[in-house]
Amino acid sequence: MRVSVIDVGSNTARLFVTDVRGTGLSVVDEDRAFLELGAGRPVDVERLADLRKVARRFAKRSRELNVDIAETVVTAPGRGARGKEIVQVLRDVTKGPVRVLTPDEEGFLAYTGAVACAGDVPEVVAVVDVGGGSTEIVVGTPWLGPSWIRSLELGSLSVTRAHLLGDAPGTHKLEAARDEVRRSLEAIDPPWSDAALATGGSARAMRKIAGEAYTAEELDDAVSTLARLRAPEISEGFGINPRRAGTVVAGAVVLAEVARVLRRRLVVARGGLREGVALELAAEAARAAA
Repeated sequence: MRVSVIDVGSNTARLFVTDVRGTGLSVVDEDRAFLELGAGRPVDVERLADLRKVARRFAKRSRELNVDIAETVVTAPGRGARGKEIVQVLRDVTKGPVRVLTPDEEGFLAYTGAVACAGDVPEVVAVVDVGGGSTEIVVGTPWLGPSWIRSLELGSLSVTRAHLLGDAPGTHKLEAARDEVRRSLEAIDPPWSDAALATGGSARAMRKIAGEAYTAEELDDAVSTLARLRAPEISEGFGINPRRAGTVVAGAVVLAEVARVLRRRLVVARGGLREGVALELAAEAARAAA
């Protein structure tokens, strides 16, 4: 079954087309566009026009690939002040279903996709999904799914806009960013996990800098290095998209503090939210056809 998922987040909009066979996924096509729809920036007429253009391109590509099921999901931007307008633009252009995910749904689906694509995993697994405007922390088992979900209203884009705008942020700005993240995590007491997976754009960007897995201390070292560089230097030096390079320091700060709370090294996941949505859609279609 061929499934298309358009994922509209605070930082990017992404197209994910995959063939689903049981719990296996075979990626057919992927695309992305940086729109920055969330985290304090006004969603004005120009941004809505950019969204319309990108969604039209994604929907056209889905039709060309003869998908069986298509859905658009919206995360933090859909829960914001201009959420209804964003949803209406997407419905007008894609002519298909558009779903605004709650934080718990976002965490559940990110966990499902990350664990499904991870292969052999231990009994209890944590998943952290750092987005542009929110961060989800989930703990559960591969067999029963998530049992504990928490969502924070901060992400790489929101922390950047609050504390780390401009190149080469100094010690004072970095500590202010860390303090905000730590305060948000103060009330978080996750269950014990045997392993932790990290998904989302920040996690994938840090893979290019710190490797396939990283501890809180290794992320701290990476932040110290990145904070001395301008965004173009980060982009050129580590092969990171220039639009992502401006938020990678904040993303690493969030990941480091979550790793401390989980008391686990973070392993970069092979899947996440979009894979979880694709698996859910295919399972629902299979049940309907039974």
